Amino acid sequence: MQYKTPGERYKDYSKKVLFVFIPALLVFLISTAINTGNNPYLYYVSLLTLFLSVATGIEAIILFILSKIFH
Repeated sequence: MQYKTPGERYKDYSKKVLFVFIPALLVFLISTAINTGNNPYLYYVSLLTLFLSVATGIEAIILFILSKIFH
């Protein structure tokens, strides 16, 4: 097993986080486009995926910044 510097590890983590961020953002956009205000469950799904995409987006940015600091 090859030793990775902290910067390389953070960079790998930020790439993995994007695999959560992009689908969550797509589900949010689709559920928001489908929901016309009649279905409260779709509203909760869109809020949940919005929260998930925002949280993972912030996490990816933090990990990317950490990878630049510890390069």
